[in-house]
Amino acid sequence: AVQGGDARLEFLSLRNNIPVVLPSRNEMLYLPCLRNLTYVFSLKNEGEKLDQLLRILRASPNIEEFRLAILDSSKSAPKSDHVQDLIFLPCLTSLSLSVFDKLSKNYILQHLICPSLRELAINISLRSNVDARAAHASTGPEQIHNFLSHQCSSPPLEKLTLTGKLF
Repeated sequence: AVQGGDARLEFLSLRNNIPVVLPSRNEMLYLPCLRNLTYVFSLKNEGEKLDQLLRILRASPNIEEFRLAILDSSKSAPKSDHVQDLIFLPCLTSLSLSVFDKLSKNYILQHLICPSLRELAINISLRSNVDARAAHASTGPEQIHNFLSHQCSSPPLEKLTLTGKLF
């Protein structure tokens, strides 16, 4: 369980096979010392997992490094109770996304504001030609460009790594 009393927590790694229990109220979850977050999950319970992820990010204003791996592809755009919420992460310098489709990548990027971002790595792994056709129907490098242009990084991004069949 991740509780509001875990205020000194600096590193957090959550994996698919570990149940995550968060406080029922957002104001009870506050992780001001969290610097490094790794979150690996499957989209089987995507709404719940994405909500947990967004709540943890929102409660971690000083996070510096965030690694996210989604272990399978989404059949539709991910759903969340926080569809329009933006999350301001002023200290985030390194963001790594490893996903199986563009829908997941686009969903995560639309929520984040990271003015200190220096490193961005995105890996999109497609499992089949069906995945490839679906991925080509969604946006590509344009969305990444839009994400970066809205970050107002100063100094700007130093390292961009794009891997996968779509780049």
